[in-house]
Amino acid sequence: MNIDRKIDLIRREPTEEIVTEEELRHLLLSKSNVRAYDGFEPSGLLHLGSGLLRAIKLQDFIDAGIHFILYIADWFAYLNNKFGSDMDVIRKVGEYYIEGWKACGVDISKVEIKWSSDLAKMPEYWETFLKISRNVTINRVTRSVAVMGRRESEVKQFSFLVYPIMQATDIFMLKVDICQLGIDQRKVNILAREIGPKVGFWKPVIVSHHLLIGLQGPAKMGGYDESTQIDLQISSKMSKSKPETCIYIHDFEEDIRDKIRKAYCPPKQTELNPVL
Repeated sequence: MNIDRKIDLIRREPTEEIVTEEELRHLLLSKSNVRAYDGFEPSGLLHLGSGLLRAIKLQDFIDAGIHFILYIADWFAYLNNKFGSDMDVIRKVGEYYIEGWKACGVDISKVEIKWSSDLAKMPEYWETFLKISRNVTINRVTRSVAVMGRRESEVKQFSFLVYPIMQATDIFMLKVDICQLGIDQRKVNILAREIGPKVGFWKPVIVSHHLLIGLQGPAKMGGYDESTQIDLQISSKMSKSKPETCIYIHDFEEDIRDKIRKAYCPPKQTELNPVL
């Protein structure tokens, strides 16, 4: 497959932004075994965004010949107080995610599954974590907490500051060339690009995909990002913690029909219309 075709696959919707396309082209031309990843905090039921949309975009990367890692961030769910930070429950939810992706069409034999709890056992993980910590300010990390679905004003626990630094550490410990996550994860990916060369690593390419809007339609700005467009996406995204806003991958047909009937769907409006 030629490089232009590979880039077309990576660029295809729901991809929203590539930082940078020139670096992506150089990467594909210069390296034979390109690695990419997406990370998931096992924090609830899979919906169309985290299940089906993930499977669709993942296939583009597989078709482009890229080695893809699905990263189950169990320690991150612990830091984010999910399921009362019960690691046994969090682990079971992570296993459920794997089965959910299979049901959505992901061929698990063609991807690599990694767990945060396994990665964190490596001594060099914490060495990398400390190197990154030395090169970032508290303000810079605080501005990145949107990656865990939090606003800056919600930073009450030290663990909320640990979370973004661990996520940046993951990128280098997983040895990935491409960060292929939602646009809500952009700040930490940019942080990794800034910090990587300072601590002896590389600048990963960022391929951010669009967030699936919740059935409630556009929401009030939440203060997650300085960009009004990105902030609107994060504030309005389909959320597993708000059942009325999302369609779960295992909803019954009658439940899906009922949710769609109640969904925000203004006539003659295609922009920010979750049904369309």
